[in-house]
Order: sequence, then C-alpha cells, then structure tokens
Amino acid sequence: MPVRLDRVLTLCRHRILPRSKECLPILMYHSVSDDAEKGIHPYYRVATHPQRFAEQMQWLCEFGWAGQSLEEALLVLAGGKSNGRRPVAITFDDGFRDFYTAAWPVLQRHRFTATMYLATGSIAASRQSFRGKECLTWSEVRELRAMAFVLALTR
Repeated sequence: MPVRLDRVLTLCRHRILPRSKECLPILMYHSVSDDAEKGIHPYYRVATHPQRFAEQMQWLCEFGWAGQSLEEALLVLAGGKSNGRRPVAITFDDGFRDFYTAAWPVLQRHRFTATMYLATGSIAASRQSFRGKECLTWSEVRELRAMAFVLALTR
C-alpha cells in the first residue's frame, strides 16, 4: 500500500523537531472499512482498512500509549490521573456504522476509548446513509454511550 507524502512528512517532523511534554497526539478517523473508495483521489479518501486499524491500535498499545477520548486525554495532559501510559486522543467523524462493527471491538480489546462526532442528520431509528456509507442508528448510539463512549453531536 503506497504511503502518502503528507503522512511521511508528519512522521519526520515528530522525529526531528523537539517536542514539549505537553504534546497530545490526536488520531482522526472517519470510516474503518475495506471500501476502496474508487473514483476518489487518494488524498481525500477517509476509509482505513480494518486490518490496518487493528495494527495501529496494537502498535499504540505495545509502545505504551493509552487510546482515550479527547476529554480524557486533555484531563491527563492537564495533570489529571494517568494509568502510567501516554495519552493519545482517538476521534471518529460522521458516525458510520463500521465504527460499531469494525473499530469498536478493536478499541475494546485494547481497553481504549475514543470520541465520535456524530452527523445527527444521518442517524435515525432505522438505518440511514451519509456519503454512501451506512450510519449508526440511535439504538447503537445509546448502546455506545452506555459503555462510556464519548459522543459529540453535530449537525
């Protein structure tokens, strides 16, 4: 799989330039699916393959990172209670159903949490879609919320 130049430059920047102890990495995802997103320029693709996502979360765990909601990670950064692992905020945009089926099980396996920004106009009692992808239903949103998952509602 080809590597994007902007991602390589980001990695190089973090290896070369000095970092403050108060640096909070934020990983942003949209879709965790095997959708090839044909017809979309690679720069604008938003799907991360489930295997790649699982590898990324495994890597974070192995190297001492704690995947957290943005709120939790900011609290740790501000001097709050830490479990001894470095915080990394994990966010998801849009509220796609593949989060529930592909990403959430991986996050649970590593005892990670995340923040999801929901496109509430595409979430309903019955399955809706947004940008050609199935979205969560309100019952799935309530289930995630009951498991202490942080959800932020957007329009």
